[in-house]
Amino acid sequence: MTAFRECLMDCGLADLGYKGYDFTWNNRRAGAENIQVRLDRGTTTASFLSLFPLTQVEHIATEESDRMALLIRVLAEPKQRLHPCSRGFKFEEMWLKHDNYEEMVQEAWAKGEANEQGLCGLWSRLLGVTRVMQKWSYETFGSVRAEMKRLRAKLDAARTAARASGISQEVLEIEHEMHDLFEKEEIMFRQRSRQDWLQAGDRSTKFFQNRASHRRRKNTVISLRQIDGSLCKTDEGMRHMALAFYNCLYSSEGSTNSDQVLNLIQSFVTDEMNVSLTAPLSDTEIEEALLQMGPTKAPGPDGLPALFYQ
Repeated sequence: MTAFRECLMDCGLADLGYKGYDFTWNNRRAGAENIQVRLDRGTTTASFLSLFPLTQVEHIATEESDRMALLIRVLAEPKQRLHPCSRGFKFEEMWLKHDNYEEMVQEAWAKGEANEQGLCGLWSRLLGVTRVMQKWSYETFGSVRAEMKRLRAKLDAARTAARASGISQEVLEIEHEMHDLFEKEEIMFRQRSRQDWLQAGDRSTKFFQNRASHRRRKNTVISLRQIDGSLCKTDEGMRHMALAFYNCLYSSEGSTNSDQVLNLIQSFVTDEMNVSLTAPLSDTEIEEALLQMGPTKAPGPDGLPALFYQ
């Protein structure tokens, strides 16, 4: 299996995943002699995924064969939602490359509410900073894709104009700007791919794009199966199903006479250990924990990952 994965990597192919039954082959024997494996799978290149990022593979049961059939649906984009949900604020790591970033954050923080104290004051200031960041991203930082498209057109025109005299200073300046944009684009796709083990800067943009497309396809929920077996495909219906599921999952059914059970459990935590465990957290402990976190992993409800605080 390791050799097969290495072959896929060498060929630039990514597994499309699947939905349906987990295995595609069954030897149809009973009891302990039964063997089921996933022998068949759909793979594709990064260039194909960039055109059809939501392509799906479904395992279809067959009546006579010992193998499942594979149904591959080639999909570019989901249908436009009638009431799209707001994605909220998301911090972009590539903003750190902008010369004006630190100054913008400092000014936004200074403009925050100074009257509120404690966690409420901190939350209020962070909310103000994220709003300023969102506006700054739109007005100052701009879209990397749109800027790349504009520079490519400008570079073609500059090269055409300099065809007779050779490479001009304008061509070199545009190429330098595009180099900076390529770096920002690579950081952007790395953040979306969540592949922190591979550092940006080695021109692995295609790999990051592939992983980001795979992650997006994997995380896209098209339908949920209801209790009666039918599929719910509407956004509103799926939101209600998810809310009801987690309300039930995290609701307590209550307990009675729990002391009778707890009194029978031997205590291993000494008084000294308990004092240490319940002691207030120090600034040093908080800083150490923060620096150990993945920089762009799992941002909080404010959209800010650990990288912003680091």
